[in-house]
Amino acid sequence: MLKTCISTLNIYVKRCLRNPLQILPLFLLMVYFIYEFIVFSPPTESAADPLQFSSFLITGGLLVYLYLGFYITEQVNTYNSHCLFQSSTLLSYLAGYTLYILLSILGFTLTNYMLLILFYVNKGLQFSSFYFESLYFMILNWAIPYFIAFLIGLLVGILLRGSKVSFIPLFIIWLFISPTNSYFLSEVISKIKILPPETIMSLLSISIDNPNKPYNALEGFNISIENWLFAFMLILLLVALIIINILVHKSPVIRLFFILPTIIIFVFFINHVGFLKEETPIKKFREERFVYDNSLSLSENYLNYQIFSYEIELTLNEKAKVKADMLIMSGTKKISLNLFHKFRVKSIYVENRKVSFDRKGDLLVIDLPHSALNKKIKVEIGYEGRFDGREFVHRNCYVLPSYISWLPTRGNHNMKRTFYNHYEFYPSQAAEKANFKLTYKGPEIDYTNLQQVSKNTYIGKGVEGITIISGSLERFQISNFTVYLPITWRPTFQKDGTMFLKQLTYTFEEIKKQMNSKAQLPKNIIFLPVESSFDGDLANQIAYNDDALIIYFRTDEQANLSDMFTYKAVALPYALFPAIVLKDIRNIYEQDPSLVYLFNLAFGRSFNAMHNIEEPPYFYDDFWFKQYREKLSISPVQKRVVDIVSKNFLSQDLLRDWYKGLQNDNFDWNKTYKLLAGVKNRDS
Repeated sequence: MLKTCISTLNIYVKRCLRNPLQILPLFLLMVYFIYEFIVFSPPTESAADPLQFSSFLITGGLLVYLYLGFYITEQVNTYNSHCLFQSSTLLSYLAGYTLYILLSILGFTLTNYMLLILFYVNKGLQFSSFYFESLYFMILNWAIPYFIAFLIGLLVGILLRGSKVSFIPLFIIWLFISPTNSYFLSEVISKIKILPPETIMSLLSISIDNPNKPYNALEGFNISIENWLFAFMLILLLVALIIINILVHKSPVIRLFFILPTIIIFVFFINHVGFLKEETPIKKFREERFVYDNSLSLSENYLNYQIFSYEIELTLNEKAKVKADMLIMSGTKKISLNLFHKFRVKSIYVENRKVSFDRKGDLLVIDLPHSALNKKIKVEIGYEGRFDGREFVHRNCYVLPSYISWLPTRGNHNMKRTFYNHYEFYPSQAAEKANFKLTYKGPEIDYTNLQQVSKNTYIGKGVEGITIISGSLERFQISNFTVYLPITWRPTFQKDGTMFLKQLTYTFEEIKKQMNSKAQLPKNIIFLPVESSFDGDLANQIAYNDDALIIYFRTDEQANLSDMFTYKAVALPYALFPAIVLKDIRNIYEQDPSLVYLFNLAFGRSFNAMHNIEEPPYFYDDFWFKQYREKLSISPVQKRVVDIVSKNFLSQDLLRDWYKGLQNDNFDWNKTYKLLAGVKNRDS
């Protein structure tokens, strides 16, 4: 059989060399890739975005390999008709042809990979892990899908050998599995609202899922062990089905008897390895629904307690595993803590005794024994879970911003709420005046706001929370700043970064002077690419720590970095102001975030007008205020306030008075209207 396989490979290679039409499709695919890669690779693009988008288009070449698989069975039928009745000989011929296809796919992939490296080296991109990840990406999303398409074509050819309409099923299959087609179909099918388009896409496509979800410069390509296992299991399934259809010369019913158990085993295995257990859009929808259904409206006050300190053991891998020892004092038998609902509480001990607890949304209510009242006690909480959005834990990338409390903190409300058509977090949830000690196990940390006292031990103050960033950032000096930046962003930053840092310094100092703030601009500036569901919320784009300013780039903002640096510079007043001063008005924010959000819009808009900073065209025509009015149910008083703010640039004194008012617990929309009522509308 091996001799026949090698002989067939030799014969097929010679025939391909004599007949260039058989290798012409591969040559055209390579030319098409080079064209697409150059077209979608202007110097301002994020490094991996053109690769991803070009890959999305080029995998239309799956039709070529579907046809090649079908074509091989036609060749066997034409030149070796007796092989249809000799299974071993047929397998030998097919193995030889398959080996040729594998070599052609490998050659095609590696050739284009070398072109990719030459292209980026010519751009000045330093050699880094990006190149290795690009190779993995091309193998997983080019080579393996091409081979899977070939096996599908081979299977169709064997099942329908001799049929005059056998090419029609190939075309129909291609319509479903090719990414460009399945992306279009998923959008159409999603209109029925049975499943989200992302879920439909993942079920149909055998290659890259979505051209609008580019490479993340911090975490790399979205490739996990489940992707590889699923691909290889799908290959094994197709090979098994091909062998069954060759060896079993019986009726279709008998073949079905062998095929069904094979498919069942395949589905069981991928479910067992976790492929189907990964977070999907369906699970995400259920999680969001869980938050909505468990929104809290509590009249009981469980806040008669104090937290003195934390001792935390944190292990980060695919999940975050936490054991938090809290030293507290309570005057009531029930205490309520905020803990992000995605964390599953395993156990709670009070003074080494297991106690009962209740969980609803982000609220964790613990029953204390009577003997624990009015004295310092140790409460031990064990929990674990995944993150999503900006606080994600994925592969080797962890981002835990200070204003998102993933620690148990004092409170009796949800940490996450619906506002302005998206979910957002309360600021500074970790603002407990308590010290803590952190024992950390996980990948190397690129940045943390904590003080390291030993190899795996850190200490800090609870009022600042915990920020841990681990991924693939490079660090370099520019002007007076230490900049943390994804390596693939370096060429763009060298061109546009200095301008941005100058604007950042100017805006920070002006805000500080205008609001009489004592804040200091940190010398560490971190540009952080993240996955985020924060749609259009400028107030959540910067996190301020005493020693670092973290500037977030959402997934959809990473396509054209040059334009995005320009946009971020103009939007700095909207994002920088809440990062600096929002902690001072968190009490109002928790009661009515819409009022604080409106103040932030008014401040940013007035600041830019006051300092002659030209905003992009889409900022005009009351862009943010129009969205604000459309997304909220606004009362008459709220509408009057929004109209005043959207039609006027407010003075520094008026903004300062408004800010002072927001620091009072009883400041509401009516008092805001009284404050602003004297402003004369520009349109009046």
